[in-house]
Amino acid sequence: MEPSVVEKVLVDLIRSKNSGISDTLNEQEAELAKIDCTDRQLGEWLEDFEISIVEILNAPDDYFHSRFPELKDLDAESRAQLAQDILEHSQTCLHCRQKVALDQEFEKLVDDLFESNRDEIKGRLYSEGGEI
Repeated sequence: MEPSVVEKVLVDLIRSKNSGISDTLNEQEAELAKIDCTDRQLGEWLEDFEISIVEILNAPDDYFHSRFPELKDLDAESRAQLAQDILEHSQTCLHCRQKVALDQEFEKLVDDLFESNRDEIKGRLYSEGGEI
């Protein structure tokens, strides 16, 4: 799938403001790969989602099932238990604890970058025909 104009602008901005970001992310990924997950079934949930899986699992039924129709048999109670299991796993598994920490670090970098470059982002989106 082709990245949106917004994604392209943000990626370009991240790279321009953090020249070594690609190398840093690759190094982090390599280091993370050296650590085995203690429960791949739970760990995959953390690997597969870029946004908080716990928030997704705790979403109202209508929203959850509209986004994940293939999981229609997973009711709210089962999702809440799965979310709790994932949270516990992410605190006890070294691999997943590190993955969550790296994701949070990157999210903060993007949030800070967005906040400090809001006008530049708006200008670039406007000039490239993206929605603001």
